[in-house]
Amino acid sequence: MNIVAKTDLTFQNITFEPIYQDGQLWFTSTELAKALGYSRTDNVNRVYARNSDEFTDSMTTTVKMTLVRKTGEVDVMVRVFSLRGAHLIAMFASTPVAKEFRKWVLDILDREVADKKNLPVEKDSSVSANGLLARLSLICTTWDEARKDIENFDPKMAKRLNSTMSMFLMYSQHMKGIAKTKQVRRLTH
Repeated sequence: MNIVAKTDLTFQNITFEPIYQDGQLWFTSTELAKALGYSRTDNVNRVYARNSDEFTDSMTTTVKMTLVRKTGEVDVMVRVFSLRGAHLIAMFASTPVAKEFRKWVLDILDREVADKKNLPVEKDSSVSANGLLARLSLICTTWDEARKDIENFDPKMAKRLNSTMSMFLMYSQHMKGIAKTKQVRRLTH
């Protein structure tokens, strides 16, 4: 959980409902558009598209969110921004409140850094779902490449390994489902 309290996430009567992932706050592009005073909620995505080469993966990503509407639930991909990403969006914004918003975001970042310096240092044992899935995918790909060679070299061992890898592949599929579920957030409109 982050150091920043929910009460600290209000900018000019716009209260952010951040996504917390991998120990980091993420704001939706819609929330940023409202806070920056844009008349259209997709304007932040347009600013990002024009300047995407200046953003890193740690500044922005997309997540699958489930929106609850009168007609039912709809899954959509939503662009989200870390505090650094939100600051960079505000650097490119030309709205009257952009300057004040940049200061607000930097104040939050300063508090986060100061508070984290006072935390006891311990080894990070958390596992990133994306990192785990990447490693599992590498193992599956390596197995696919090596399987035929093993079958030619030692058919008996290949049969045993095939059985083990079948269970591993099922586990990998299961983990993909878990990771997908963790990225879904319910919103009401």
